[in-house]
Formats: sequence, C-alpha cells, structure tokens
Amino acid sequence: MADETYNYFWSASTLSFYPMSLKSSYDAMKTWPTDAIGISDDVFQSYALTSPPDGKQRGVDASGMPAWVDQAS
Repeated sequence: MADETYNYFWSASTLSFYPMSLKSSYDAMKTWPTDAIGISDDVFQSYALTSPPDGKQRGVDASGMPAWVDQAS
C-alpha cells in the first residue's frame, strides 16, 4: 500500500510513532526513520494513546511492531 493510506507510522529503532501529516517536514530535515512502517489507527491508539499496563512499557515485538514489554528494573 502507498504511504498515503496510513495516518501513522511506527519506527522500531526509535520506539516512536510518526504522523503522516508531518512526513514532509521530517523529510525536509532528513529525520524520517528509515525503518518507518505504516500502521493502522487501531495500533496507534493502542500503543500511543493508551497507558501501558502496570509494570509494562512500550517496546517492540519479534516482528518489529509495537508491544507492551516488561519495564527494566
């Protein structure tokens, strides 16, 4: 699918989300992550707008997608 079909992108290397609406600004500054992948609005809402469960923090799973992982001690 083309980038324009996604509202948000996820970067496993930065553990961050990036809105498509700001992509041109990131591109102009050459800071758009090379590993950014388009994600559904549901994934964005689940991991960007929802507090993590107790003892968890946002991380990445084996497939490179966002996941709740145990907090480091």
